[in-house]
Amino acid sequence: MPASTRKALKIDGSTGEGGGQIIRTALSLSMLTGTPIEITNIRAGRAKPGLMRQHLMCVQASQQISNASVSGAHLGSMAFTFTPSTVQAGDYTFDIGSAGSTSLVLQTLLPALLFANADSSNKSTVTIIGGTHNPLAPTTDFLQHAFVPLLAKLGMQVEIECVQAGFAPIGGGAIKATVAPFVRRANASRLDLTERGKLVSTELVASVLNLEYDICLRELASAKAALIEAGMDEALITTRGNKLYGIGEGNTCYAKVTHESISIQNHKEYHSLD
Repeated sequence: MPASTRKALKIDGSTGEGGGQIIRTALSLSMLTGTPIEITNIRAGRAKPGLMRQHLMCVQASQQISNASVSGAHLGSMAFTFTPSTVQAGDYTFDIGSAGSTSLVLQTLLPALLFANADSSNKSTVTIIGGTHNPLAPTTDFLQHAFVPLLAKLGMQVEIECVQAGFAPIGGGAIKATVAPFVRRANASRLDLTERGKLVSTELVASVLNLEYDICLRELASAKAALIEAGMDEALITTRGNKLYGIGEGNTCYAKVTHESISIQNHKEYHSLD
């Protein structure tokens, strides 16, 4: 049954944590299943309720890749309807217009593009402009080093490039994702993450954007000392400092932890400087 003739699923946006994740998940599942949705009480649990720029871009980008019919979606809106059509592979560019999270916009689009109406030779590229290192959102580093490797274990081919970094409040960063349509394998093995196995290595990574490189060195030394004090074998710890490209200022520090069974796990600390 075409989505346009199906009854819309009504979703209360104040449910649970009452934030933007309800919007992003609902849009993804709507495109995957062809189910029209009507979301009300949008972000009712937040100090500033309604659609902000990142959430609005999630709606607008979803509309574009699925040729959807949308009503009521604008900045500050507390309700909108979304009726998807067929998701199409293609080359897309979306500008959030703020330091809103590029990762969260991609999170909304990725499931649909993995199952886009295309043959296995047609890949999609998605360039998203905004923030790449945001508080309370996965950073581009996390997507590259933790999320994408796990997708690969499922046979999903996704590549993510950080074109340039963007921190709050300025933003100005950009990521580019290349997504191949997922092809199910008859002999695919089950993804089992119940046992992580022996610790293989821990890489500490610190990066600065238009700040003194010495900040990286101090962060790395402090983090390494804390791990050693906690009992970690110093021989398993390596460090790496980076200078990021972009506008504005900021810095980030995280640990890339590799185990035998789970290739990569990330723990990050995020810092932004106005």
